[in-house]
Amino acid sequence: MIRPIRTLSAFGLAITAAALTVSPASACSDHTKPIAVGGVDGFASLANPANSAILRKSCKVSLYIHDYIWTRLKHGNPTRQKILNVFKGTGPAMLELGASANASAYFGTYYKQTYLARGVIAHIANINGAGGLTLPQWRAYVAGGRADGLKTLAPVFAPNVNQLWHHGKIDRHVWDQNKRRALIGGGIAIDAPPSFFFWYTPDYRHFIVHEIQWANQNHLRSILIISPNTARRRFLSDTQLMVAYLRKRNAIPTNYVVENYDPLPWPKNFINLVGSETSPYSVTGVALWMTTLFPNPPA
Repeated sequence: MIRPIRTLSAFGLAITAAALTVSPASACSDHTKPIAVGGVDGFASLANPANSAILRKSCKVSLYIHDYIWTRLKHGNPTRQKILNVFKGTGPAMLELGASANASAYFGTYYKQTYLARGVIAHIANINGAGGLTLPQWRAYVAGGRADGLKTLAPVFAPNVNQLWHHGKIDRHVWDQNKRRALIGGGIAIDAPPSFFFWYTPDYRHFIVHEIQWANQNHLRSILIISPNTARRRFLSDTQLMVAYLRKRNAIPTNYVVENYDPLPWPKNFINLVGSETSPYSVTGVALWMTTLFPNPPA
């Protein structure tokens, strides 16, 4: 079992272990990495290279860009360019986008101006609100994304609200629709914060295991989104326990995202910022521990 790291000194050991396998960022392959790091609260901290130095040199981590904060960054384009420059050489970014019923306008105008024109290269996007599109609209959206270079457009789905459950069973229609969208888009993103994962019901945990296994069995990308929710100082230990739980049940995602996504204004005294990899409570700190799940950099 993967043991939780609960102290700063133990976290220092994890950093040391990760540092043993680092390489110059320029030596990393241009393939999609198994971990993507980013978020909303404190995303601008990634403009400082010191906050992600070991992460980037591990060749196991790429940039995660959440559309919400990408268009709201203080100082705009200069900050965006600094972040892109810091992560240059780590492979394609991964994005989190919103669904749109007007795919031609979204990808023909907004996506090109917001991402392509600024030099963002991405092959995977996790899509919020995909369930609000009809299947023909979703097919058009996926086609638009692929025309602009995206290879996988994964609907974000996890049954995190009571309305999706009936006597301990997931709403079958909703799950069937999400499976169809995943098969069209090439993957599914599972939004299951570790603290929520253990707080919610056993049926929920069983379903998350099933969701990952279903995607893997169908040769899709299974993308697990790790976020702090209410974890605070437990963010790292909750993540470690969740990873161990899933591995024990042979539910191993193909990709991990480590992020936070609370909208503005940010909560006071929030400690799970994107921050620096030297903090065990930050998004980057948790991502640094997760690099130890992959002994060797991907080819």
